[in-house]
Amino acid sequence: WRSRPPAPARLATAGPAAAAATLAALATLLVLAAPPAAEARSASQRAASYLDRAQNRDGGFGATPVHPSNQLHTGWAALGLSAARHNPRDVRRRHGRSITGYIRRRSGSLTNTGELERTILVLRAAGLSPRRFAGRNLVAELLRRRRGSGSWSGTINLTAFGVLALRASGLPASSAWIRQSVRWLVRRQNRDGGFGFVA
Repeated sequence: WRSRPPAPARLATAGPAAAAATLAALATLLVLAAPPAAEARSASQRAASYLDRAQNRDGGFGATPVHPSNQLHTGWAALGLSAARHNPRDVRRRHGRSITGYIRRRSGSLTNTGELERTILVLRAAGLSPRRFAGRNLVAELLRRRRGSGSWSGTINLTAFGVLALRASGLPASSAWIRQSVRWLVRRQNRDGGFGFVA
């Protein structure tokens, strides 16, 4: 994440000395708040190494390293590894079986909306097409589940992840599907600024 720098207009009206002081304070805060790049990389590398060791022989992941694989934990592990710059197609600790191979072999078990959304995100992170995966078009399936209101099942989380999945699949933010779903989410914001589970 990057902090937004102060607007130039505000600095100019504060005067050169105040602007310089503000910039110095901002630079100090950013240095103190953000871990050094090497430390951040080391932390993500340790996490990725843990996930690499936790991969099961079938290429998938379970809730812990001793549990059998399932689509839920395999998908989340794949997204975590992708964030650490490990392509899920290339992660294959044992017997040459990859994460995406596991998901492909068990693609018939992808039946609910959350599974479709998560898998679309994983496939795009792996550089694969969710429109042509194991004989299925996951994007089309996800769109068919979308309500006329723009929501998925009238729930905040599925609608938010639906927007993420559609954006990852290549739909622009300006598309009618995305705009309608975002409008639905915005209208569900509570008075305290937060969101609940359902509308």
